[in-house]
Amino acid sequence: MAEPIFDNLKGLINTSQRPCLINSPATDFRSPWFRWQQPAGLIKVGTYLQSRGYDVRLIDCIQIPANNRLTCEKVRQVEIEGYHIDLWCFGLSPLKVIFRLREWEKQDWKPDIAIVSCGMSFWWQGAKELISQRKSDIKIPIILGGPYPTYYSEHAALESGADALFVGDVSEASNVVPDWNIYAPGPLPRFAGIHLLNPSGILTPSASPRDPRELAGEVEEKVLQGVTTFAFFDALVKPEHRQHLVDTLKEVIARKIPKIHFIAPGNFSPRLIDPNLATLLKEAGFNHIYLHDDIQHSPNQIDYLLNLDDYRNCIESLSQAGFHPRTDEIGAAIVIGIPGEDLDNITSRLVQL
Repeated sequence: MAEPIFDNLKGLINTSQRPCLINSPATDFRSPWFRWQQPAGLIKVGTYLQSRGYDVRLIDCIQIPANNRLTCEKVRQVEIEGYHIDLWCFGLSPLKVIFRLREWEKQDWKPDIAIVSCGMSFWWQGAKELISQRKSDIKIPIILGGPYPTYYSEHAALESGADALFVGDVSEASNVVPDWNIYAPGPLPRFAGIHLLNPSGILTPSASPRDPRELAGEVEEKVLQGVTTFAFFDALVKPEHRQHLVDTLKEVIARKIPKIHFIAPGNFSPRLIDPNLATLLKEAGFNHIYLHDDIQHSPNQIDYLLNLDDYRNCIESLSQAGFHPRTDEIGAAIVIGIPGEDLDNITSRLVQL
């Protein structure tokens, strides 16, 4: 059972000089979103530690390789209500992680602590297998952090095999601008998640807008490092953030940065987008807009905060700006699986949308 549980960075690495940060592989049934997944918090932590003199290296097991094909291995077949569905492990296998660490040892770099992040609670089996393999091959302390142990610490303490858990956000790194050199000596990713708001974290709510010039500068710098696609990683961009997003897009457009694209991965409220913003989204290079499902729910009640007119106005604005409805340029998230939901109502919403 993992213990103790840390909630601050100083207590976690007070004796370490060479931390190895590892974004664990993912166990899932399918992988349509992995090209837009990135351990933003882990990268910020690594950037912060490097700035404090630590000799840090990062292994991102679900980093998309140059051929755009993430490796996967079948774990087992799961039966759900009579259907047989294959469960896969996506990304670098634990054995490949060990191989990379052995190669680094030959280059005179050996970690003294491993900080593993698990980005989704339902990917926990990938983290568990990685930790098990690390323990049998490399004898260093292993700390597990990220959304999985933060939201399900009891399960992680019992099942993960980690020596300790890190629960919550690393406050010291919340406002850090990620340095892509944290990926060295490996290849730098061609995709980058960025934040419109600060601070950013698992539990820390995003509150203050970032300076548009700072954000545009981050985009410009990462383009020089080979990044071609960006996504806003804020949990939700609301109507009250519209003017700040407008100012940021205008700053990016003014810099005339060539060959870049943006996506909104399901975090833009439909009420956010009006004709002016839609035009700027198109001009800035957005080619995928996935809309958020604005709802509030409790154990006994679900409140839908959007009506069809909200979606209609949003889609009309995007269409007039040059986006094509009923293609992958425009999508909408629908939350399903909340206790007490009305399946007939959800089906009706899907048909209407």
